[in-house]
Parts: sequence; C-alpha cells; structure tokens
Amino acid sequence: MDDQDLNRLLREWTAPDAPPHLRPRRPPGSWLGWLVTGTIRVPVPVALAAVLLASFWIAATRPGPTATPETSSPRPSGELARYALTGPLAGFDAVLVGVNFAPGVSARQHRHPGFILGYVVDGQMRFGINNEPDQIVPAGGTFFEPAGALHTAFGSASPDAPVRSVVFLVVPTGSPLTGPA
Repeated sequence: MDDQDLNRLLREWTAPDAPPHLRPRRPPGSWLGWLVTGTIRVPVPVALAAVLLASFWIAATRPGPTATPETSSPRPSGELARYALTGPLAGFDAVLVGVNFAPGVSARQHRHPGFILGYVVDGQMRFGINNEPDQIVPAGGTFFEPAGALHTAFGSASPDAPVRSVVFLVVPTGSPLTGPA
C-alpha cells in the first residue's frame, strides 16, 4: 500500500471518533441546507467570544439601578387616582394621592373635607392632628385622620431623609383635597 492508497483510505474513513483532519470533507452546501439541518461548526474561541459579547450587550442595555430615596430628591406629590363612588356613598370620590416630602420639610396646618388613611412607604412621617402631640410613623406604618380634623403636623420627621407615603381620602365629589386651617 503506497501513500496515495493510504490517503484515499483515510479520506473514506467514517469513524465518528476520528480526528477532524482525518474525517472526509463534506461537499459545500447551501445556506438553506445549513439552516434546515441546524448544524453550525464554530471554533470554541469564536463561540466564547459570541457568548461574552451577548452577555455584555444584555448587561449594557438593562436599566441601571435606581437611586435610593435617601439619595434622590422626592417625587412630586399629587393625585394618583380619583373614582366617583356609588350607592350610599354617591356624591363622594375615593382619591389616592402620593405625598412626598424632602428631608425636614412639612406642610402648613390644613384640613381635609373627608377622612384620610395613609401608609408610609419610605422614611419617617411626622403626623399630628388637633394640636395633639406629634407621632413619628415609620416606613410600613399607617396613620388616620377623621374628617374635618386640623392637621397640625405633617411632613418628614428626619432632617436627613425624605419621606414617601400614599394617602387614601374620601371627599365630596369634585372638592379639593385640602382646605385652610
């Protein structure tokens, strides 16, 4: 057996565990055939580079972390939702309000035309009604004010951190949420 016979024999050899340089060459196929068969031969360094590039791209397009309330300025306060009530409560609106105060800031004395129920989301809320001693309501705590009570203290209890709360009110239809003291 000479070298040509040996090379021909090696080219025809179809052992699955044969080294790649000893496997017979496939005839070039079309891209459609490649797409249908689903076989892609990619060198390992190229595959690793593609995975790393995809990872970096996903990480770069993902939104970054948002600032914590302690380091950001508070969001503006305002009405989030208002719904007209029906049945025995017709003539009243259920209102959901976001109330946010910068560090150490409080609202002036005021009244609400209906009752309020509040939940402190972040920070500590200073809360007081009808000149009673102020209460400090921590994050996760709630506060309640009966209709028409004088709101004497309402704001951030900390000079260094803002406070964020959500307040639920029931007020006469179309009325403002607060009134003068």
